[in-house]
Amino acid sequence: HHFDVTAMWDVRNDLSNSQLFATEEYPRAQVVEPRPAQGWVNAEAQGALEVELEVIGRDCLSPLTPQRWWALLLRDSGGRFESALIAPEKDGGQAFCTLRVGEWSPRLERDFQTAAGPRRAAFRMKLLELHPSGRELKLFLSPLCALDGYHHPADVAAELAQHVPEMPLPNFAIEELNLEWVDDETWREVMEESHRWLGGAADYLLGTKPWDLFAMHLHCPDWAYHAMATRLDPLTEPDAEVRQRFERLERQFHAAWDEMLGRILRHAGEDTLVVVVSDHGAQATTRPLPLRRILVDAGLMALTTDAEGREVVDWSRTRAVPQRSCYIYVNTRGRDPHGIVEPGEEYEAVREQVIHALMSYQDPETGLHPFSLVLRREDARVLGLYGDRVGDIVFAQREEFCGQHGPVLPTAKYGIGSIEGLLVLAGPGVKRKATLERTCWLTDVVPTVCHLAEWPIPAQAEGAVLYQALEDPDAKTRELQRVRRNYERLKRAEQTDEALEHRYNM
Repeated sequence: HHFDVTAMWDVRNDLSNSQLFATEEYPRAQVVEPRPAQGWVNAEAQGALEVELEVIGRDCLSPLTPQRWWALLLRDSGGRFESALIAPEKDGGQAFCTLRVGEWSPRLERDFQTAAGPRRAAFRMKLLELHPSGRELKLFLSPLCALDGYHHPADVAAELAQHVPEMPLPNFAIEELNLEWVDDETWREVMEESHRWLGGAADYLLGTKPWDLFAMHLHCPDWAYHAMATRLDPLTEPDAEVRQRFERLERQFHAAWDEMLGRILRHAGEDTLVVVVSDHGAQATTRPLPLRRILVDAGLMALTTDAEGREVVDWSRTRAVPQRSCYIYVNTRGRDPHGIVEPGEEYEAVREQVIHALMSYQDPETGLHPFSLVLRREDARVLGLYGDRVGDIVFAQREEFCGQHGPVLPTAKYGIGSIEGLLVLAGPGVKRKATLERTCWLTDVVPTVCHLAEWPIPAQAEGAVLYQALEDPDAKTRELQRVRRNYERLKRAEQTDEALEHRYNM
């Protein structure tokens, strides 16, 4: 099976990620320049300034046709600029809103054209900064949140749009916090609205639709610890004030998802099984591992620069390449787009060279060997890794060379962080206030749920029932034995009745 080893992680938004318009330069933001207002109607533009806002879309699932909007910067009675009127045209009568510094617009809706056709989206704006001179501006445009296209059945979209007033935000403003687009308060507001929409949507659906199984995914803790883990840990952040700031932010997002969970659990009766599970934990970013450089120095990988001066892989001279968190692929002829390594003996020789390069590497600053293990793909089966999408070499790094999570073993701990996941079970048949000593794997969750709910086990399930979490691990067996005994009694009774009917004909 072909697998593209050139593919990189990518996240796309339906409809578009947020945008920042600012007179100062910020990473990935749009620089704008206020100028004297001209050509406005239905607005007092005398002495005002205007700013062109090009809504181009960012990280779009489907390319967005840009729209040009306008901000009209207005003065107060003292001549100082104090507010911004935002409109799709130079017409005050069509204005989306008028904002003072620190104010959010109401929820707004508008049609957008994409390569996949017209889409309607909800969005909000916040005026973060406006200097009294009018020369400094910072305006935040939330993600353009598509109002349909991700529901089944399709008519659920209209119901949620009507009954859940918050926007279906596709992210939690973590990138915006990292880029310093928004202050802590604005981040909190966006993050909390994301959770309110998820909680509101779940609350509405659980309260109005028949259901047997409810499942949802919350990604905020993952993204939050990518932004915060390094700045929470004394081993990586010596400034106590910085740590206190991110401890406050950490509590805020935990409070938001705890409140969201509370809205969901209102619908869980005594006969409901509740499972809360994470796929991993997190730790601080420690010493980065120069994985590409290790392979380059070993003569296994070659780099060059493209027309824009970016460092790219020279596939004509590359025999092995890292891909995703813990894999290295051999650039194999007939399988990979630019393959140069022949399958068979040459492939095996390259794998041995990769293993030697990784296992013999020593970090020059710490003197540590960074790799916990390096395995051929077939040997990684003992870790539960196998199939077409596993790399030719599987490796794990020590926690001293990790970035939050990914390339380390699930037992890794560093500072205040841990990669171990969370599993909480509650409901009928589950022990109360007990802590499991056994190792729990993600693959154990489905068999355990199916066992308790008396559902069929999926054909490809690999995990085991967590019997140590059950009040009575043998309850199902005894119930089956009881049913069989009752069946045998009934069978014997019917046989007796049959005998009686044959002997006495009425």
